[in-house]
Amino acid sequence: MDINRCSSTEFSGCQFKLQASQKRIEMLENKVQRLQGELTMERDSKCLLEMEILKLKEVNKTLQEECRAAKSELKQFTQWFFNTLENPVSQTTEYTVTPTQDPAFDDIQSV
Repeated sequence: MDINRCSSTEFSGCQFKLQASQKRIEMLENKVQRLQGELTMERDSKCLLEMEILKLKEVNKTLQEECRAAKSELKQFTQWFFNTLENPVSQTTEYTVTPTQDPAFDDIQSV
C-alpha cells in the first residue's frame, strides 16, 4: 500500500495503530526495567540469605561441639556423683573433666 494513495481515514487508522504500538512498546520497556530492578533486589537478597546460612552452619557446628562436651561432662559428673554416694570414703579425688568423644552423638551431622 502506497502512503500517497491512502485515504485520510486509512492514514488516520494507520497512525492510530502506530501510536498504540508505540505506547505498548513503552509499557513493555517500563515493565522490563521494573522486572530487572526486582531481579537485582532478589539476587541481593539471595546473596544475603546464603551468607546467613553459612554463618548459621558455623554456629550450629559450634553448638553441636558444645553439646557433645556438655554431655560428656555431665556423664562424667554423674558417674563421679553416684560413685561418691556408693562409696564416700574412697572418693577423695576431685572431679575432673577430660574431653572424650561420645558415640551417642556420632549420628548428629553438621548442616
